[in-house]
Order: sequence, then structure tokens, then C-alpha cells
Amino acid sequence: MTKEQTTFIRILSDHLNKRKTTIPYDLDWDVMLAYARTHQVAGIVYAQVKAFMPSDYADCFHKDMIMTCCYHSNRETVLSDINRKLNENNIPFFLIKGPLVAECYPIPALRVMSDIDLVVHHEDREACHQLFVNMGYYFDNI
Repeated sequence: MTKEQTTFIRILSDHLNKRKTTIPYDLDWDVMLAYARTHQVAGIVYAQVKAFMPSDYADCFHKDMIMTCCYHSNRETVLSDINRKLNENNIPFFLIKGPLVAECYPIPALRVMSDIDLVVHHEDREACHQLFVNMGYYFDNI
């Protein structure tokens, strides 16, 4: 593995385990930024090692972190709306994966996810589908 690969993995591991990270002085920040963006963890990398970044890279990582936090805020709003609507319509459900896993992160807003997974009973499936359509969602496949 390259120095950048091992450092990248260590940064993520240290973040999740709430440890401080030290990094090599001659790190290739172009490669680190590419890894972070590819894996959608630029916010985590920034939060973990911003003190070690050259300022031009810190600006890039910081912008990505702000974008991640905005996505998180939007997801929270959507999740709140879905929760309220399902409860108003007496459709029992539970969440799986994303939002629950995010709570295990030191900074939950930096846990990137693109969807909200929820489970409803098969008997409530049509009512749930119609509720989501009424909320403005569309389905390619059901």
C-alpha cells in the first residue's frame, strides 16, 4: 500500500475511534483529496487532520465538509417529515442502516448517506406508497 492509502485508512480509523492522527509531512494532498471525494469522506478527513493541511487543500476539504453537513440537515428535515406523516397515518415503520449508523460516528453529520431506509409491514405497503406519492416522491419501480 502507498503512504497515502495507509494514511487515509488511519485517518478514518482514528476518527471513528476518537484518536488523534499524525500524518507524514510529505503527503500527496492531491491523492488524499481524490480518495476523500471518491469515498465521500472529505468532511471526516478535514475534521480529523485540518491542522496538518496546506491552506489551499484545507479550503477544498472544508467546502466539502460544509456540503456534507448541509446534506445531513436536509436529510434530517426529510426524515422528520416522513416520520410525522407516517405517524399521522398510523403506518408503523422502523429505520434501518443510515440514520442509525450515523449516530455511532463522532460527528454524525459527517456520515454520508444518499437514502433513508425504512421498513413497513407488507399490509401497509400500498398506503405507504400512496403517502409518499402524495408527499411528492416518485417511484421508478415498486
